[in-house]
Amino acid sequence: MKLKQFISVALVLVLTVVLSACGQNQDEQQSHNGKYAPKNATPLSKIQIFKSDEKNKKLTEKEMDAHLKAYLKANNDIIDNKYVLQHRLDDQYDGNQKVSKKLDSDLRDLANIATKNQMNFDSFIKDNEVPAKEKEDITRISKYFKAVNHKAAQADQQLEALSYSPNNTVNVVDVPTNYAGDVNHKQQKKIKAFLKTHHLDTKPIDK
Repeated sequence: MKLKQFISVALVLVLTVVLSACGQNQDEQQSHNGKYAPKNATPLSKIQIFKSDEKNKKLTEKEMDAHLKAYLKANNDIIDNKYVLQHRLDDQYDGNQKVSKKLDSDLRDLANIATKNQMNFDSFIKDNEVPAKEKEDITRISKYFKAVNHKAAQADQQLEALSYSPNNTVNVVDVPTNYAGDVNHKQQKKIKAFLKTHHLDTKPIDK
C-alpha cells in the first residue's frame, strides 16, 4: 500500500471513531435525561409553589415541618418537570437547537415556577424566626434546592440567549460549578438525616 493511500485510510478510520464517539455521547446524554424523566410528573399548571403570608412569627418545629413539607413537594415537582423538559429538548435537537413554541412556553413556565418557589421560601425564613436548632439545616436545604434548580430558574434567560445565537444551548438540569458545594454527597447526607428525623420525604434529595 502506498503512503498516501495508507494515510487516507488512517484518516477515515480516525474520523469514523470520532463520529461514533460523539454519537454515543449524545445518545448517552439523551438516555440519561430520559431515565430521570418521570411519566407521571405533575403538570406545570398544577404545581403548588411554596406560599406563606406569615411574618414576624416565632415558628414551632411542627409549624416549620409543615412548611418544609410544602416546599419539598414543590421542589419534587419542579425537578420532575426539569428532567421531562430536558428530555424533550434533547429529542428535538436538530443541530440548530430550535425550540418549539410549546416547549418554549413550558420552559418559561418552569423558570417562573422555580424562581417564585425559591423566592417565597427564602422570604419566609427571613421574615420569621425559625427554631434555633433547625436554622442551620433549613438554610442548608434552601441552598441545596436553589443550586439544584438554578438552571431551571434561568430557562427563560437561556431561551433569550438562544434567540440571539442558535449556537447556544438550553440546559435546565446541570448544576453550575459555583454551586457544587451545596449539592455534594456530604450535604445530601446531612439533609436526608434531618428530614428523616422529622419524618419528611427525602425523595426530592434522591433525584
